[in-house]
Amino acid sequence: YFGIETITRTFAVLGRLTLLVINPQGRHFFYPVMVESYIYTLVVIGVCILISAIFGAFLIWRKRYLEGCALLIFLLLCLPYMQLMPFSTFSLVQDRYVSLAVWPVILLIVALSWRLNPLFRTLILCIIAFPCIYQTIERPRDWSDNETFLNRDVYTYPEYYRPAYEKIILYLLPRELWREASETANAISTPEARNVLSQLVETTIGEMSATKNGDPKDAIKRLQNFG
Repeated sequence: YFGIETITRTFAVLGRLTLLVINPQGRHFFYPVMVESYIYTLVVIGVCILISAIFGAFLIWRKRYLEGCALLIFLLLCLPYMQLMPFSTFSLVQDRYVSLAVWPVILLIVALSWRLNPLFRTLILCIIAFPCIYQTIERPRDWSDNETFLNRDVYTYPEYYRPAYEKIILYLLPRELWREASETANAISTPEARNVLSQLVETTIGEMSATKNGDPKDAIKRLQNFG
């Protein structure tokens, strides 16, 4: 995309990467970024991270503050994935993109918490560590097979077209689960993707019907309408 989306996409990606690092929610295979309902929230978070990194550079210039270094390094480690030079990826944001960027955030948390008294500091760090431990235990359960991956993402993000598309194409249509395929397609929030997948399901149903009754007219008409 060109125009304003080039800018909003970059900051939205940065905002989503930030949420991946600090959010205690479970991990997924696909992450929605360009979803209209909360894209501007992600953009605002991304802009705040950019401002924080600039502030961090200022702190380093004034004095060698560890906190300023952590803020700046986080932005630099996210930089290759912010679509400044667009690259193709099945999900604009992935877990592996923050595998290194999480460390300066942890460094920042530890540096800030070290100003507190030992008991309160230990309590804060344990509270932060608990969701990380939970994610580590929870994540391997999704690796049993690809369908488990997709089902979890479709359940968590029913409005996001990417996991819905994969589930419809790979599992629902081949198994002739028409009603479930139609419901999955209709739950998508992006109108273009919703219409295309809904028509795809209807076209497939028409093709299967033509195969069974030997009359291809309806199936051909659906294919022509589908384009």
